[in-house]
Amino acid sequence: MGIYLIFILYTVLHIHHIKFHYKGVTYIIYVWSFIVLMLLTTMILSFILDKSNLYKGGFINLSLFLVMFILYMLVIKINNEWLTLLFILIAAFIILVFPLSFILLIGSLIYFGWQLVTKEGARVTNLLSWGLAFVIILLFIISIIINSIKGTYYLLTWHWISALVLYFILHIFAFVTTYLFLKFKKKSAPPEFIIILGSGLINNKVPPLLQSRIHKGLKLSKKYPTAKVIFSGGQGTDELIAEGQAMQEYARSKGFDISNSMVENKSQNTHENLKFSKAAMSNPHAQCYIVTNHFHTLRAGQLAHQLNLNYEVFGASVKLYFWTNAIIREYIATLAIHKYRHMIILSLISIFYIAIGIISYLFQ
Repeated sequence: MGIYLIFILYTVLHIHHIKFHYKGVTYIIYVWSFIVLMLLTTMILSFILDKSNLYKGGFINLSLFLVMFILYMLVIKINNEWLTLLFILIAAFIILVFPLSFILLIGSLIYFGWQLVTKEGARVTNLLSWGLAFVIILLFIISIIINSIKGTYYLLTWHWISALVLYFILHIFAFVTTYLFLKFKKKSAPPEFIIILGSGLINNKVPPLLQSRIHKGLKLSKKYPTAKVIFSGGQGTDELIAEGQAMQEYARSKGFDISNSMVENKSQNTHENLKFSKAAMSNPHAQCYIVTNHFHTLRAGQLAHQLNLNYEVFGASVKLYFWTNAIIREYIATLAIHKYRHMIILSLISIFYIAIGIISYLFQ
């Protein structure tokens, strides 16, 4: 697909302009101008969109693709043998790395999934790494089987599946790019509030995952001592104490002065963490730093944006075997935030291929 796209763009860009006639009027489209305008548009959109908006990652990716393609076309025009050789080596590297990265991805998912199940137990939520590895292998097997069978409808079915997979691949790339942008983005003004998000107690005690969030929050509190710390977490049905209270007590046991902190003890999920914490802030428009784990920063940022918080997100580290499964869970949760949008897009793709099938049947 990528080769076809490059071929089409290469062919179009060799035509400096396209003429067409409509109702006696001649129109001219300047292709290079259109490409450059599209690049500028995507760069502007990637700059102005909120830092946790997945469209931001998508436009960044599109901008990078357009830049690389324009550079490629310039190399062709310049016709310098060293630059041409460099691009050939880069292309060869990508072609070689892709299948290796595919194998490495499956191996990593299986290995880290095994580590998670061994150390944390075989709960359904801990099997996501294995589940993704199984889906990837299954799609690979299906592609081999369908492409070995000669038949219009089998190939059409595979093209439909490929279109759905391509949609998710592009969405995942946007997800990863936005996540990385959020992680490495330079933070803005100092905070007035530091919100530490809860993640659940185990046997009424603060588990290691939550401890890492608290330690990250306390580190920020030392750097910005005037910021009020909000420990956010309600009381679960199996808990004897509200999570926010337990978090504050844990922080005090580590030498933190709780006089400049408060507890939010009503929330039951991340959305409520942020909603109730905002309500507790003396100035709801004040700069706040949200502290969670790295894998959770993107969704926390998206929810903070929905609540019109003036925010920055900070992530605490987790063990690598846990991160792999957790980032898959977070991606699924991110999909759920805009589930109806995704359902509409996937339905339109499906309707398109159903229509092609019906037309092929009627005119065969």
